[in-house]
Amino acid sequence: MLFTIVDCYTDEPAGLGVPPYIGTYPRYIAGAILDAGHNVKYLTIDDLRSLFLKESKRAKKTNIKLKNRSVNWEVQRILDETDFLIIIAGVHTPGKYLSAVPGTVAEVKHYIKDLDCFKILTGPATYGSGLYGGRKAVLPKEGFDLITSDLEYKFDRLLENKFLEDVPAHIGYENISKISVLGAQIIREHPDFPQFLIAEIETSRGCSRRAGCSFCTEPLKGEPEYREQKDIIIH
Repeated sequence: MLFTIVDCYTDEPAGLGVPPYIGTYPRYIAGAILDAGHNVKYLTIDDLRSLFLKESKRAKKTNIKLKNRSVNWEVQRILDETDFLIIIAGVHTPGKYLSAVPGTVAEVKHYIKDLDCFKILTGPATYGSGLYGGRKAVLPKEGFDLITSDLEYKFDRLLENKFLEDVPAHIGYENISKISVLGAQIIREHPDFPQFLIAEIETSRGCSRRAGCSFCTEPLKGEPEYREQKDIIIH
């Protein structure tokens, strides 16, 4: 069974996943897939644009919407063989990107609408998102078979065909120490590996402030929780 991750890039107060950065979402999800014994491929929104927009070779080298293509050049073949397509997206923080353009939910829906596979949307976009963070958020409503946050924590429920409906509200870090290491290999498929790639490392999640800050979504993730030092620091 093939699971294909499409990284539309994420930007939120607690994490940046726009090239040359790679966020935690694709690495954790890839780790959960590998831990379950399945195959995983990593694509970027630039890969889909390059396939469907059919720009000239010169444009692909100069257009920042197209320059961050993964090492997996056979995009159409990968999509044809995919059983589960996992879209990671969501921009919550206002920012200007010099070498990449994040993909929106509306954009990626247009590219994948005719694909014959199970389509999942995850990441910050499940809370609402847009191309320009900090402005009016657009909630995803259709175009996907499943819309769920924190897929990496709930992956076993997906495989059991329970579709995550009975997952507890509190989801801890118990499995992250394992799947974060397993999923680290996905960075080899990132367009900036190895010279320029910067991998974000998560140390905590959630917030102790009930009201939270107007610009931040961390309070939506519950009470603060911290990872063990031994799971982060390599001696």
